[in-house]
Amino acid sequence: MGFIEGMVICFIGGWLNSYLYSNYLRKKNKGWIFWFAIIWIGAVLTLDFLIYINVINAYLFTWFLWIDIPATVNAAEFGRYWMFTPGLMFGVPFELPVTSYTGFVWNIFALFFFISYIWWFTIGQNLGRFMYGRLEYEKGAWYLMRTTKMIKKSKEKLEKKQAQKNK
Repeated sequence: MGFIEGMVICFIGGWLNSYLYSNYLRKKNKGWIFWFAIIWIGAVLTLDFLIYINVINAYLFTWFLWIDIPATVNAAEFGRYWMFTPGLMFGVPFELPVTSYTGFVWNIFALFFFISYIWWFTIGQNLGRFMYGRLEYEKGAWYLMRTTKMIKKSKEKLEKKQAQKNK
């Protein structure tokens, strides 16, 4: 994965995290949501970092017919070329007008991109909360269309149900 693809996958992970929270894990164990986020972001970061430092050789991805890494790319820079070229994974490379991806500045750019994965996960999670709701009496985006009076009634009904269960 490149940086752009990693950001998209982190966004999807955040969205999935909200979906799981709203539909399955809200009532059971909220700790799983935290661990899902740690595992998801950690896996994407680890995979991308290993590609970036050439531990996982990006040239192996040319096994897919739509991926083409030009012969002009230095073998030591395959990982960096792969990470900094958006769309390469989908066969639509938007190459940068750069001849070499070595240097301290490229590492700083990569660090900011890696840190942004957490931000993209959070954006996906917040949009998922908007769509699916965060509290039990919220049911997603339609919640915005309800009047305050209707929200209070829904909340009161939920509180009554919980009070009856606790007795």
